[in-house]
Amino acid sequence: MAEASVRVDVWSDFVCPWCFLASTSLEKLEAEQKIEIIWHSYELRPKGSPPMPEAYRQRIEAGRPQMVAMALERYGIKMTHGPFGVDSRAAHIGAKYAEEQGVGKEYHNAMFRAYWQDARAIDQQDVLLDVAEPSPKRGHGLGSTPTQPALQVIPVGPQGGSPVPREVGAANHRDIVLHHAKH
Repeated sequence: MAEASVRVDVWSDFVCPWCFLASTSLEKLEAEQKIEIIWHSYELRPKGSPPMPEAYRQRIEAGRPQMVAMALERYGIKMTHGPFGVDSRAAHIGAKYAEEQGVGKEYHNAMFRAYWQDARAIDQQDVLLDVAEPSPKRGHGLGSTPTQPALQVIPVGPQGGSPVPREVGAANHRDIVLHHAKH
C-alpha cells in the first residue's frame, strides 16, 4: 500500500524574506518526505494599502544586514533583495498560470530567487516574462509552452479573473497574518 502524502498549505508573498527562507526549507523537506505543497497567494502590501510608516520602513532596512547574515549562516543562502515596495500581484497571477501549466513549483522557486537573490523588480512585466522563460542559468521556466504570448495576456488588473484575490481573502478569513521574527 502506497504511503499517502501530507498536504502542506502555504500562504506566502514573493517579497517576504521569511517566506523565501521557508520555501527553501520546504524544498528540502519535500525531497526527504512525501509531502504535497500547495502554494497560496498572500500579499504583504496589497495595492491600496495605507502608506508604510517611515519608522517601520527604517526598522526593516536596519534589520536587513542581520537577516542577510542569518540567511547565509543558517540556510547557506546569499540574499540580495529586489526593490522595496514592489507590488507582487502580477507575480502571484503568473504563479497561478504556471500551476495550471504544471510548472508551479519551478515558477515559485524562480520568482523567489529572482527577487531575493538576483535583486529583480518582480512587478515589471519584462522581468516576469524573463523569469518565466527557461534559461541556462536557472535551468527551468515554464517549459516548452508558448509562455511569452500567454504571460502577456494574463490579466493583471485588480481582479483579472485570477484566483489570487480569492486566496488573499481566504487568508484573511482564516486570520492568517504576518508574524515578524524578533531578533
